[in-house]
Amino acid sequence: MLKRNLLFWIIPLMLMSCADASQDEDQAVLKQANDIHLEAIKINKTAQPKLEEAIALKNQIEGQEGEKSMEEEKFIKEVAQLEKSYAYWEENHVEVPGFDHHDHDHHDHDHDHDHGPGLEVSAEDMLVIQKEFKDSIIMIQKRLEAITLPTVTQ
Repeated sequence: MLKRNLLFWIIPLMLMSCADASQDEDQAVLKQANDIHLEAIKINKTAQPKLEEAIALKNQIEGQEGEKSMEEEKFIKEVAQLEKSYAYWEENHVEVPGFDHHDHDHHDHDHDHDHGPGLEVSAEDMLVIQKEFKDSIIMIQKRLEAITLPTVTQ
C-alpha cells in the first residue's frame, strides 16, 4: 500500500518536471527565434530607405515624357519586382509570440500593420520561420544592392 501511495505522488511529480524541462527548452528556442527576428528587423532598417530611394527614382523615370532607354526600362522592372517582394515580406512576416516588439521602426508606415498572421506553431517551427524571414530580407537587400542605377536625364 505504501508503494502504491508513493507511486501515486512520484509519477505526477516526474511528469511535471519533464513538462517544465520541455517548456524551458521551448523558451530557449523561442529566444533564439526572436534574436533572429530582431536581426532581420535590423537588416530591414538599412534596406528599406534604399528601397524607398529606388522607388522614388523609378517613379521619376516613369513620369518622364518620351521613350525610355533600355537601362531605364530594366531599372523600372527590377524595382517593381523588389517592391512586390518587399511588400510580401512585410505583410507576411511573423513575430515571435511572448516577446516585446514595440521597438520596431516598421510601425511608422503609412498603412496599418498587423505583424503578419498569427500562427500556432512549435518553437522549432518558429525558429525555422524566423530563419526564412531573415533569409528573405537578406535576399531583398542583395537584389537591391545589385541594381544598376540608370543615368537620369531631365
